[in-house]
Formats: sequence, structure tokens, C-alpha cells
Amino acid sequence: MYKEIDLQNWSRLDTYNHFAAFELPFFNICSNIDITPVYQKCKINKQSISLALQYCCLEAANAIDEFKLRILDGRVVQYDVIHAGAIVLLPDNNIRFCMYEHTTEFAEFESKASITRQKVLDSRQTQPRSQEQDVIHFSVLPWISFTSISHPRGLNNKMESIPKITLGKFFKNDGRVMLPISVEVNHCLMDGYHIGLFDKQLEQAIIGF
Repeated sequence: MYKEIDLQNWSRLDTYNHFAAFELPFFNICSNIDITPVYQKCKINKQSISLALQYCCLEAANAIDEFKLRILDGRVVQYDVIHAGAIVLLPDNNIRFCMYEHTTEFAEFESKASITRQKVLDSRQTQPRSQEQDVIHFSVLPWISFTSISHPRGLNNKMESIPKITLGKFFKNDGRVMLPISVEVNHCLMDGYHIGLFDKQLEQAIIGF
């Protein structure tokens, strides 16, 4: 479910129009985050670190209105809840796409995501639900501790508005477990300030995991 934003009374309208005129109105911020609490708990409980991190990212994103905004046919809408548009790596190293439903409890999130992932592995077919707008596109690159990243864009698709979050290969630093993370968004809908809010919310989600 979503509600439509009244553009004429939207405080961001001038900024929205400014960046809507750009050929590529996207920006990307890469940083390293401390995931030690999640890493330690997942190791102890034999849980998926990747799913735990995607869960924490969803917790953070759903706490920020701007991460739930999308551009649909010239309208701006805000979804009630957003989910994870995830990637499944097949045995032959090709990829397919699926959706991991956002839930308030990680145990339920992990259980449902594991079932969904197995269905994709069995069928080798992308889930149509993952192509909807009420998701965040997640990628996981466990082989690379990247410092920058870019994403493919379709032709004439400058109003694409789904945030893209990429998780890299974690590494140790002064006894802490650090993870490269990239957050790419449409500047029509948010600014660096909102990425800063996301980082704060993510930090809280990781600490409280």
C-alpha cells in the first residue's frame, strides 16, 4: 500500500524539479560500517550474516520516509513498508532475483527468506514480485572490500527511484569487523542528509540485533 504525495504542497518540490532535469539524477555514498555485534551473534547462533545485514538495512530504511518514496508515472508515492529485492546466486554462478519480505522479527525474516531463496534455486526463475517498486535492490559482493561502485542503468530511465544497497566483503580492523556498504539513491527524492539518517538507523539496528 502507498499514499500519493501532494506535489504542489510538498516542501521538496523545488529540489525535486531541479534534479529531475538531470540526465542522471543519482548519487552514491560508500562507507565502512562496524558490524561486530551482528557478526558475533550470527556466528554464535549459526545464522546467515548476509540475511542479518539485509534485515538491519531494511529496519533502518523503513524508519526513514524518504527511503519509502518512489516515482510512479510522474507521481511521487510513499509506501507503507518496503522489502528486500535480493539476488540469488545459482550453482553455475549466474544470478536470479527474488523478494525477501520485511518482518519485525529476524527469525521470521530469515525463515521466509530461506524458503524463498530455495524456491529460486529449485526453479532457477526470477520472482516477478522482486520487480515491484516497494523494494530496495540489494546486492552482496562477499569477494570484494570495495571503496567505490557503480550500477547499470536502463536507457531513458532517469526517473528510476528504487534505492540500491550493496554489501561488500567484511574485514577486521582493530578487533572490529567492518563492512563496506554502498547506498545509491535518486537525488530527486533525498539528499546526503538522509543517507546520514540511514547510517544512524543502521547503527542502531546493528547494535540492537
